[in-house]
Amino acid sequence: RRTRTAIRDERGNYLGSSVIAHDITEQRRLEQQLIQSEKLSAVGQLAAGIAHEVGSPLTAISSLAQLLYERSDDEWNRDKLKMIREQIDRISRIVRELVNFSKPISTSIGEVSINKVIEEAMQIVRYDKRLKHFKIKLDLFPHLPFIRISFDQMLQVLINILLNAGDAMEGKKDGEIAVSTRLVGEKIIVSIIDNGVGIPKESLDRIFEPFFTTKKAGKGTGLGLWVCYNIIKGFAGDIIVESESNQGTAFHIILPVLKNLDEPDNE
Repeated sequence: RRTRTAIRDERGNYLGSSVIAHDITEQRRLEQQLIQSEKLSAVGQLAAGIAHEVGSPLTAISSLAQLLYERSDDEWNRDKLKMIREQIDRISRIVRELVNFSKPISTSIGEVSINKVIEEAMQIVRYDKRLKHFKIKLDLFPHLPFIRISFDQMLQVLINILLNAGDAMEGKKDGEIAVSTRLVGEKIIVSIIDNGVGIPKESLDRIFEPFFTTKKAGKGTGLGLWVCYNIIKGFAGDIIVESESNQGTAFHIILPVLKNLDEPDNE
């Protein structure tokens, strides 16, 4: 932003002008981050309302389907009632994920060590049934600069991607996830790479769309990566996915380092 002021002599004749320039890059970035947070908050409130309205009639339908199933002796009817219950269970999973998404999560922004966030995420997912049988390799670059993010939101992103990796390796005997951090210029790159089923090329461009999922029917709602994408964008970062069918998947989270801060991670 520039402010221009005319310079005139004592007779009022125009001699030139002075220009004062103000760098508002950081201000614009913070404004965009605030807008993004407000969008997520609005979607969260909408999700909570939908979950509440859908939950009650869904419980009633599920109970009636169960009652009819138990009282029916006709195999055809029992088969169709079983299908109804399976679809109700699927809707219930979507509703639960909407409820989880709408729960308040700390958005407090501060100076954060990304390695510490990763280590906490590892502690949380270590015993999850989707990951406990797979090998997880950590290669964290020491003494990384701090980044300015929300610890809790970053933790949410990492857990979501790690659990997705576990789903992608379901049934593999040699499943492996590699998690690494590195410093490239003024950016920190967090990579999460698995050797799972991968993502078809035709789906890569849609992977961050809400309600789009490559998982089997009933396995995912398609909300997780959309939320992750918006959180990372809110931190002025980027998230890139590389994948091919049956060749595994790599998620690269790119975050700007905190400028003018000399103290590194003491790890």
